[in-house]
Amino acid sequence: MSEFHSNFPSPQMMATSAPAPLPSEPTPKSEEMQVVIAGATGYVGSTVLKRCLADASISRIHVLTRRPLSEETIAGEDARRKVNVVMKTDWMVWEEGEMEVIKGARACFWCIGGRHTQHSRWTPEEYLRVTVDYTAAATRAFAAMMKRERAMMPAQDDVFRFVYCSGDASELVYNRSLWIMGPTRRAKGCAEKTMFDIADGSGGALESITVRPCGIYPARETLWTWFLTRLVLPTLEVDQLAATMVAVGKGGAGRTGRIIFHEDIKKMGREILGRGKGEDGGMFLGGRRQL
Repeated sequence: MSEFHSNFPSPQMMATSAPAPLPSEPTPKSEEMQVVIAGATGYVGSTVLKRCLADASISRIHVLTRRPLSEETIAGEDARRKVNVVMKTDWMVWEEGEMEVIKGARACFWCIGGRHTQHSRWTPEEYLRVTVDYTAAATRAFAAMMKRERAMMPAQDDVFRFVYCSGDASELVYNRSLWIMGPTRRAKGCAEKTMFDIADGSGGALESITVRPCGIYPARETLWTWFLTRLVLPTLEVDQLAATMVAVGKGGAGRTGRIIFHEDIKKMGREILGRGKGEDGGMFLGGRRQL
């Protein structure tokens, strides 16, 4: 099976608008923080976990997962001390005990989901439940948690940031006619809109941020994935995506706004990782698209 990770194959037909100012890494608060990761056993989520483990400003990582993490994922005494694994089977229900365990966290990196074409993973109904319903339930739970913490400490003005790994060209208008990857784009767009609505109604307790990568370089390349990632799709490295997600989780989206597009993710990731521009993936379809 190909390991190429792409949310959308060829969004050449998407509408364009003038690009927003390119971002720089937000400035996080100086004190240590706790974070939550959902989907840490996946390609993106596992890289976000590695990034958080290497970040000295993150003191505790609560990993929500359906299955245990491998020993190599949290190898070493420091990693085991830093990571708290919370086994979760029902993503629609957030028990009081679960929320008590992760109380004090100030960001969640939500890396659950994929493309509707991955039929081996779920039916169309299951795909909508995982992509939209699970995301909405989690966002509501974290907004409620942050409101409770603020109520207990009126002087506290902390914000909980929910950072969602979405996909390029996600569609916020659910009933719009789409020719390419419509079910995926509608589902992810619906999840985004719900997140934003919850954040807007939270009184400032929760900030919803979505990152929209297009293609992501695979861990092990084949000739086909090389063709896609070098010649056809705008692509980025998974490390760039993870670095950007962690940065905005710590310090907010800043000038990019709450939707961070592919080229901004790539530029921000390069700056954080201290890398040069290198080659631009996407000879034919490169460029920034806004809906």
